[in-house]
Amino acid sequence: MAFAEQLGLYPDAATAATAIEEMRTSLTDCAEQRDGDIDGNIYLYYWRTRPAALGGQESPDDAFHAWSWYRMYDAHGQELARLGGEFFTVVREGNAIYLMMKSGESDYSYSSNVNRMATVQTRLTAQFMPTLCRFASPGGC
Repeated sequence: MAFAEQLGLYPDAATAATAIEEMRTSLTDCAEQRDGDIDGNIYLYYWRTRPAALGGQESPDDAFHAWSWYRMYDAHGQELARLGGEFFTVVREGNAIYLMMKSGESDYSYSSNVNRMATVQTRLTAQFMPTLCRFASPGGC
């Protein structure tokens, strides 16, 4: 299991808004990918996104969750592996983008696992929002 956080600062809010939209679009464009190996095994990778509901007094300008999972099949179509991947929460406030990631073995093809992780990461992100507010337009969050 791994956990990571990253804060990116952009020259202005418009540039940051473009960057977060490009992130979301890239994940949508990569929603399903297929790969194989020399042994004939097939790997199917999936990505999904949804808005992150981080309401309240310190609501961000933009936020979304993104998660991945994969399936592995042998050359005969027999399933060999069924694992989750990473779960991201991406938040923009003014010219700043905050990204939180947790990886592990949760199978995010199940909505209950997605909802559980979204709840945890929403709570953690809400704790970080006061720090992000300093990057908001004049007047803060």
